[in-house]
Amino acid sequence: LGNVTGEGKNVGQPFKHAKNHVTGQQNRYRSGSFVESAIMPLLSDVKLSKDSPIVKEINNLQWNIKVYDKKNPSESRDVRDFASMVKEGYTEKSIKKHQKYTMNFSEAAVDPVWVYMYDPKLAKEVMPETARLIRKEFRKAGNEQIRFYSNPFAMVFATVLAMAGMSAGEDEEQTEGILSPEDGILTI
Repeated sequence: LGNVTGEGKNVGQPFKHAKNHVTGQQNRYRSGSFVESAIMPLLSDVKLSKDSPIVKEINNLQWNIKVYDKKNPSESRDVRDFASMVKEGYTEKSIKKHQKYTMNFSEAAVDPVWVYMYDPKLAKEVMPETARLIRKEFRKAGNEQIRFYSNPFAMVFATVLAMAGMSAGEDEEQTEGILSPEDGILTI
């Protein structure tokens, strides 16, 4: 998402860094981003990182929630793959390492946003505080180009348009996770 105003002011700007008290690691973010205004303040504050209902909702979202097309509920997908990792017998150490990756600033920001974009009703049910924060942040940014859709075709179309618009991508520093996933299109 980068700069939530849609003005691209932070493109090419150096990253800022802050300590993430959930993971114990330094995480990077860009000025003017959703991460800077909404997620970094939660995860970089010792008390909020443990007590915030939003942090708890993001954890619940990543560990327990499946998303699916209402027309085809049998085709569901976990927001994150923790349930399958436990089922497949991954070690606790491996799961904790993967959780560190999924709770870095960018990944903790992207999961609630894509779920909200895909199914706002589900997002409001399973993460009401986080859904309010997302709406507040995008309203605050005044970006009239950002719209939230619940139609899967609209989501796919928006993703394709976003990919097409990424003409001058930048190299991102590799963030190692358990499976060393590459940063994706929805990385915030």
